[in-house]
Amino acid sequence: MAGAFWFVHMDNGLFSEKGGYEYVMVLAAVSVLFALTGAGRYSLDAVLWTRSGEGAERDPESVRA
Repeated sequence: MAGAFWFVHMDNGLFSEKGGYEYVMVLAAVSVLFALTGAGRYSLDAVLWTRSGEGAERDPESVRA
């Protein structure tokens, strides 16, 4: 994404209607948001590994360090 921002969109200005980097910045912000907070209870991981409908919380007995 940094390459797309720098080499393609940066010289076209901010707004995406002129080929600018507005959408690239939105994608970067959403990526950082997910990286810092996680996807939460609506993630595929939470759906696949849910125990008794409580989301992604794990039982302390089942997690060994």
